[in-house]
Amino acid sequence: MKNRLIPVLLFASTFLTINVHAKVKTKPTFKLDFQQETDSLAISIASAYKTNLKQLELSGLAIKNSSGKVKNLAKNLRDYYTNSNTEIRNIAKQKKIALPMTKPEGGMRPDGRIDSAPENLKDTTRNESGSGEAGNTGIKAESKIKPEVSQSILSLSKLKGTDFNKAYLDELGIDLNQLISLYSKIVDSNDATLKAFAKTELSQLTQFSNQLK
Repeated sequence: MKNRLIPVLLFASTFLTINVHAKVKTKPTFKLDFQQETDSLAISIASAYKTNLKQLELSGLAIKNSSGKVKNLAKNLRDYYTNSNTEIRNIAKQKKIALPMTKPEGGMRPDGRIDSAPENLKDTTRNESGSGEAGNTGIKAESKIKPEVSQSILSLSKLKGTDFNKAYLDELGIDLNQLISLYSKIVDSNDATLKAFAKTELSQLTQFSNQLK
């Protein structure tokens, strides 16, 4: 009888040991969850910054090619995107978040200023098409703007009047929805600074989005 019990006890002991180790290995840690949230927030902030860059270019184009309500909306959006990216750069510096360091074509820098150098970009290139570097080399700096952004700008630049207005507002609506989606995720974060910033952005973006309805 004793000989029969020994294998059973050994099996039970081995099973319990494996089960305990398995639970220990699969238990998630707070550090991992915190890092995942941090990475996700950083990606959302960088994505919002890139969308702002694109819309800064498009709003500048709309100010030039549109009139009336669309032109006034574009002016307000230009101011919004400029201020928003200024805030994002300040937050990125504080939180050590990497941002896309791009200089859009068309004369406007990422912060919306003309012929000025944002502190964190360290960009000495001139803005006008065909101009050289700051050292007067005569060589045009290579653009780092994303292909899809350049395509949007190129497509809209060929339009005029109501055709331009419709295309611009359609593009704007898509990007506003994207930004609202990004900030809706950030506003649920545990980071007080990002949460407060996202709330402010959502309020302003919702107002702009309502003007398109």
